[in-house]
Amino acid sequence: MAMKGRVTFTRGRKFAIGMNVLVASLMAPLVGGLLIYLCFRPEIRRRIDLTSRQAFTLAERTQKVLAGAKGPIDVYTCFRPSPYNESGGFSPGMDGVIHAIQVHCNDLLREFELKSGGAVRLHAYDPNQTGHMTRIGKLSRDIGEPAVNLAVVVRSDGERGDRRRVLRLADLAEFDAGTRASEQLQRATLNGFRDEEALIKAILSVTEERAATVGFLEGHGERNPQVAGRDSSGNFGMSLFARALLAQNYRLAPVDLTGGKSIDREQYDVVVVADPLSSLTSDEVAAIVRYATSGGRLLVMLSPFATNALDFPLIDQMFGLSRDPHAVCQEAPVGDIKLLPDEFFTGDYSPDHPIVQPLRSKQLRLHWQNACAVKPLGRQEQKEIEVKPLVWSGKDSWLDLPAADGKGNRSFDPGSETKAGPYVLGAAVELRAAGGRAVVLSSASVLDDPNVAAGVGNRDFGLNIVDWLASREQLISIAPRPFDIHRVDLTATEERTILLYVVVAIPALALLAGLAVFWARRN
Repeated sequence: MAMKGRVTFTRGRKFAIGMNVLVASLMAPLVGGLLIYLCFRPEIRRRIDLTSRQAFTLAERTQKVLAGAKGPIDVYTCFRPSPYNESGGFSPGMDGVIHAIQVHCNDLLREFELKSGGAVRLHAYDPNQTGHMTRIGKLSRDIGEPAVNLAVVVRSDGERGDRRRVLRLADLAEFDAGTRASEQLQRATLNGFRDEEALIKAILSVTEERAATVGFLEGHGERNPQVAGRDSSGNFGMSLFARALLAQNYRLAPVDLTGGKSIDREQYDVVVVADPLSSLTSDEVAAIVRYATSGGRLLVMLSPFATNALDFPLIDQMFGLSRDPHAVCQEAPVGDIKLLPDEFFTGDYSPDHPIVQPLRSKQLRLHWQNACAVKPLGRQEQKEIEVKPLVWSGKDSWLDLPAADGKGNRSFDPGSETKAGPYVLGAAVELRAAGGRAVVLSSASVLDDPNVAAGVGNRDFGLNIVDWLASREQLISIAPRPFDIHRVDLTATEERTILLYVVVAIPALALLAGLAVFWARRN
């Protein structure tokens, strides 16, 4: 007689248990495979940047470009580390440089895949794998050169064929390929990565219908976008700002108005007038005014020493602004960097204009030098003009009025000067009737090489201005910055000292501590 409550395993129950085990055994690898698949989906996968300098955290502008990218955009990379530079010369350490560029570029492109939701697709080829040789050969035929140590950005454009851009090592990073001094070889060194800027420019160039053109007026002592350092007039050039524009897929072109030439609205999307020192002719002024009247986009930068030929017909009559020719001065706050009074930082921005909103949210400041003041006139008859100040000086700033010799002394004189700030240092203008836009800045120094290289907000300020003028508001944000590598060079003695501490001293201390504990416990 069976005990009451005892479980009996009938044939049906045994079959059910067996089926349960079988289904569970089959489901386990399926669930595991599904989880692995989901982990590799670009739109689902998330990564965390744990590097101290946030080396793999994409800039806001990069994320905006990737979010709006129309895919598929294929990026092919192929790197072969070798101790030979691009000219074929032996360069010790070059293989390490190429390997570092390879790792950084491919990791960055994997982040591009995630942020673009799969619109950007990475194809990393390895020339050491036999299965990749056919693909590398096809890529070489497509670009017309050996596909080695480069990245190729490709977008299929239907019947018009593929649009592609080739990026080489010099585009992706800044490095010293090594030189020969006498009979001694200098090792190749990696100084920094430029791949984020280069790849975003390539993506924009293959996706945008055409690159917007920024024209720089020349012939009157203007700041030169091709000059690095000081020009013949003693002013700094704007080469770093020009390089930043090129990295955002802008084309740069000179604007020559001699001989009665005009500015073609279809040719130039934005025209920059950067602090002309000599006066413009009446025909040249009329050409600029016609361009603005026809819906053109102007960035006008006039310091206290700039020509006043544009003040009345353009700044006053067209844009509804007045320009004070005296320099704005401001003492540095306590604890801040001590500068001359006409060289100062500002961080007081308009709360609602897209040009300066990213700077305001990131609390980035602008560095100014030799800046004057602009003032919205607010004329009732100029109802078709909308003027919005962008940035102000500090409340304790003053205008440096000329002394008896006719020149300012860059110091506060209580007898003749008052700290009547803040003063407007830049304003955005919209001409509703013509559809034109303009930005008037009180100095071109805000975008010259020393201030753009200073690491404050000047570079982003200039890029945001051009984006707003070119109606690329969707890109206005903080741009990617070159990632520089800082390393410590040790002498042979310092290397031996570190080796002694790490290999001998620290293990010896651990051993002594262990012996001491053992002796204490034994006794």
